[in-house]
Amino acid sequence: SVGVVSTAVCSYLPEILRAFRRQSPNLNIDIYEMEPGEQMDALTKETIDLGLLFLSIQDPAFDSALVSRERLIAAIPTGHPAASRDKVRLSDLAEETVLIPRRQTVSGFHELVLNMLHSNGVTAPRLQPTRLLTTAVFLVSGHLGVALVPESFRHHLRVRGCVYRDLAGPPAYADLIGVWRRNDQT
Repeated sequence: SVGVVSTAVCSYLPEILRAFRRQSPNLNIDIYEMEPGEQMDALTKETIDLGLLFLSIQDPAFDSALVSRERLIAAIPTGHPAASRDKVRLSDLAEETVLIPRRQTVSGFHELVLNMLHSNGVTAPRLQPTRLLTTAVFLVSGHLGVALVPESFRHHLRVRGCVYRDLAGPPAYADLIGVWRRNDQT
């Protein structure tokens, strides 16, 4: 039983599932789309065996491993002035509403985006929380704001009305982590 964030579904989950199938064709895999806090609760309650989420785990009850590291890019509405550029400075988006996954009971992608905005001079961003990061991209296409998303969205989540642009300056990364209960052989 595997808990996944929606972002993993759009990026590395299909590749991981194909590898599982090649190694263990008879293995039964159940996938549950869950927010990070829900995954940690489910791991604790032993209702899932593995979680895939953007989170740094410091809990001795769990082990974790880096699954993927993705560069963050901007999702911008078509027709936005920044959409005509190859690279976008976050300071150029300071007046925009930032569509961001809602805050969880555990730190993760929400805090990553806030830290990125603050370190690039956007100290008081106007935020619109969403349950799923994929939802944010569809809201971007409706001209409700902008979003920071993993680079895999550029290839796997094409939405009419939304363009993806690289960020100017030093790259920022989102780490997809696999988490499981320590000493769990499953």
